[in-house]
Amino acid sequence: MSKELVTLEPYASSLIESMRSIGYSFETAIADIIDNSISAKATEINIYQRVKNGLPSIQIIDDGSGMSRSELLDALRLGSKNPTEYREKDDLGRFGLGLKSASFSQCRILTVVSKMNNEIHGFQWDLDIVAKTNGFVVRELDEIEISSFSNLSYLNERECGTIVQWENFDRINDSTHDLQDELADLMIIAIEHISLIFHRFLNNKLTIQVNNEKVIPKDPFLKNNGGTQERPIEKIKIEGETITLRPYVLPHLSKLSAADKRLASKANEYYKSQGFYLYRNERLIVWGSYLGVSRKTELGKNLRIQVDIPNSLDYLWEIDVKKSRANVPSIIKKNLSKAIVDGENVSRRVYTFRGNKEVTDIESMWSFFSDRDNKFHFEVNTENPLYKQLAYTMNDDEYRLFQMYLKTLSENLPVQKIYAEVADGKGNIGTQDENLIDDLKAIVEQTNVISSVDIKEILKSLLSTEPYKSSNEAVDYINRKLGEL
Repeated sequence: MSKELVTLEPYASSLIESMRSIGYSFETAIADIIDNSISAKATEINIYQRVKNGLPSIQIIDDGSGMSRSELLDALRLGSKNPTEYREKDDLGRFGLGLKSASFSQCRILTVVSKMNNEIHGFQWDLDIVAKTNGFVVRELDEIEISSFSNLSYLNERECGTIVQWENFDRINDSTHDLQDELADLMIIAIEHISLIFHRFLNNKLTIQVNNEKVIPKDPFLKNNGGTQERPIEKIKIEGETITLRPYVLPHLSKLSAADKRLASKANEYYKSQGFYLYRNERLIVWGSYLGVSRKTELGKNLRIQVDIPNSLDYLWEIDVKKSRANVPSIIKKNLSKAIVDGENVSRRVYTFRGNKEVTDIESMWSFFSDRDNKFHFEVNTENPLYKQLAYTMNDDEYRLFQMYLKTLSENLPVQKIYAEVADGKGNIGTQDENLIDDLKAIVEQTNVISSVDIKEILKSLLSTEPYKSSNEAVDYINRKLGEL
């Protein structure tokens, strides 16, 4: 005969303190709160960093559908929804933990005030009270507390809405000398994160403001850039649901302005952004990764593949509580690999075409050579007009010494160092524009006294040579001098 079942109630304080270490960052925690606002059909979300009585707080306020007293209590319950239950197709939640786990990861006091049907209710999780009682207890705000609650006027002016407030940032405070400055810095990072994660919502009907500044959406695929190439769309059917793949190949980096680079990615992350962009109900989950299906390549770094999945397939993708990690289902790996190969071929042509053009023109300073063993090297281009003019001024001994120097120079070109610097996102410093005209004047003066040098040929060559050809002032100067000769 089987024995009776024994109930093991979890220790509230121990469980919640463990939940605080799930792995949220400040920006992913903020994003999880925004998910709830979007699921509540909010069209306007305001985020504020405030100080009251010397103590900082953060509020996330929305004009969504709001909650009744019983709904608010349920929303504050740990595991308020079973992740296996059906959810509406536009619901961004899954585990019934986001509001609590995200908030507890950043603060010890979570207060939620919500309005629905002209009634306003508020409840508060205080982890110090949980520690004292060792119970899953929340405190209900009385009428006086609610009436004096910061930004309550926002709810009073609307039919419905919700305010989520964080206080007592114990972990952040312990890691910094100035909590206010640290929160301000974290908020800047959060704005970048929000502008990318929710860019499709921000381009539709949603407005998000942080301290009264509107968040401008990113465009990771630069869809409005004429140089972006959109590859054929592929739709994959799984269990009656559709997964959609949309590969994009962005223009060559040299064709992008600084504004384009900021628009396409988070600050200083353009070079890390190759790969899948996995969206769940238009909310970005994972980006800049091939999720183990393939590895990143230098010539394929302009490839970005938009992958749209419905929330009904969360279990296949193993979406985590933070909605920041996923695994590719084996059943569709071949489809994703095909999209990568096709997109990388296009991205590779963008780079190799530009590379061949740069090293095969007669005006180029370098010649590129490759062999059947997939090895390559560079040599100074001896067909370049500047090279020829210089060679004409040398006697035999000088020319032989010069050739020896150039051969040594070519064999010691720091290719690995150049690759490392470029892969790290650094650009070529080049010659400063203010020095170009002085350089050109010196060239003209020096060549005028050398009878064997054709100054016209040199100037014509400079018109197609960096850094002169990229400077309008330098081009104008050269053309003016050519007109005088």
